Amino acid sequence: ARTRQSLPYYRVDAGPSLTAIHPYNTFVGADFELVSGGLTWRLELGHTDDVPVTLTTTAMDKTRALDAIGVLEFFPGGGDTRVNLQLVAHALQTDRSILELKEYYGTNGEIETTFAQGRWKAAMRFSGGFNVHDVYLSPKLGYVGWEPHELYIAAHYFDGEARTLGGFHQDHSLITLGLRTKF
Repeated sequence: ARTRQSLPYYRVDAGPSLTAIHPYNTFVGADFELVSGGLTWRLELGHTDDVPVTLTTTAMDKTRALDAIGVLEFFPGGGDTRVNLQLVAHALQTDRSILELKEYYGTNGEIETTFAQGRWKAAMRFSGGFNVHDVYLSPKLGYVGWEPHELYIAAHYFDGEARTLGGFHQDHSLITLGLRTKF
């Protein structure tokens, strides 16, 4: 499929200034899912052409990317707890020196459970890099006994090397208090 990138690529222009562009990519992908014995296994593979990258001279170039995601989801103990574990891989296919990470291997997921007759919900979202230091942890506690409203407190912790999500946001860790509702 030929699609336009939803996330912008910021091209460095003369001045210097940044211009947000949404280039077209050619994407081919496949996914597979198997449910067996209370476990859901998923595998997604993708190949993308014309992925914009930034050379060390700040000029834009294009390359190919290979992506793979393996997922295991299950409900231990019969249903009140959900566990979603993912292994991710992203590899840019270039021999040129670029500012982006050429390879990223990591894990992410979420563990969520309810307790006190379903009035409370606790969750932990996480991600981490294997080949680079990249950490995101987000515990959350929510009161859902006031339906359709949910009152929650959550933390977002970031840490990591430069050019990773955790590294970019390592000074942005925070605690949030929120109200999610439906009208």
